[in-house]
Amino acid sequence: MSEHRIRLRGAWQCHFREGDPVEGTEVVRRVDLPCKWPDDLPGRIELIRQFGKPPIDLRIERVTLELSQIRGLLAGWLNGRSVVRETDQSNYWSVELLESLLPRNGLVLEVDLDEARQSDTAWGEISLLIRSR
Repeated sequence: MSEHRIRLRGAWQCHFREGDPVEGTEVVRRVDLPCKWPDDLPGRIELIRQFGKPPIDLRIERVTLELSQIRGLLAGWLNGRSVVRETDQSNYWSVELLESLLPRNGLVLEVDLDEARQSDTAWGEISLLIRSR
């Protein structure tokens, strides 16, 4: 079985609020994954990454979203649809993307940094894995 991995490493946007978690100023920083989280970020963040549809034939190939080294991941959405539920301290999550990807896709991950910082490894190996059926 052949496979091809597309790593989603660069160009993530890290969204959080400075000061009050509800009324504080929204801040957006660019981050590259995997990374060690700096101490100046608050306890909860959202990571957002846009990416294009890989050139695949869904009749003969399948696409899986794989996330590893993700301690503290609370939830995730692809194009507004839930793809990740609480990972129960697991360091790995995989979900086959049964429906076709859009020409432009948005992946949003909600992360508890207090939990994520407890890991000794860099956070976030995120990729699309394309395999033959």
